Amino acid sequence: MTTDDDYILTTFHVLGKKNEARPNTSAGTVLIQHGDMQDGTSMVGGFVSGLPWPLQLTDAGYDIWIGNNRGTEYS
Repeated sequence: MTTDDDYILTTFHVLGKKNEARPNTSAGTVLIQHGDMQDGTSMVGGFVSGLPWPLQLTDAGYDIWIGNNRGTEYS
């Protein structure tokens, strides 16, 4: 995604499990934005147990996008 001042912000589109049909996204679209001192990967990495909540939303049929703020590794 490119801003009005030509700054490029990377977004991640969570597509679901490999080799499985994409779920029906009729549940809606969700943009997830990380907090301070993080980047978008922190939303799906580093979990000790269980499936990260963005992936749970994907399994439930939501169309998930994860954004990155300026100044992160991905923007």
